[in-house]
Amino acid sequence: MMHYFFDDYAHHPTEISSVLEGVKEVYKKKEIVCIFQPHRISRVKNLKFEFSRSFKNADTVILCPIYKASENIKLGFPYEKFAKLIIKNSNVSLIKVENEEILKKLIKQTGYGDKIYIGMGAGSISNWMRNL
Repeated sequence: MMHYFFDDYAHHPTEISSVLEGVKEVYKKKEIVCIFQPHRISRVKNLKFEFSRSFKNADTVILCPIYKASENIKLGFPYEKFAKLIIKNSNVSLIKVENEEILKKLIKQTGYGDKIYIGMGAGSISNWMRNL
């Protein structure tokens, strides 16, 4: 049983798709868990459909809260709807977490078997992944 933890700056749908495709090619037999922290409310708002299709090479997505950066705008739709769109369009299991502590507990509870954990985003996710 081995776990691999990676961190990637991918925060645009095209980057996410490319990274996950490469990970799938290299680690064909491992379960791929993408820990995704969207970067910027405006990006999620404008690219929600593109994001929802970018996780097809993952088995599970752990969806973190949006890293707002300096934005104070409204998303314009429930975050739960974004989560359901990802499940539907990428055909993945999805777990929402509210913060780093909940993520740590989740990984501790579910971290068995051969899994690749890859953190993606341009916010605090890099620190979260180092702390795992």
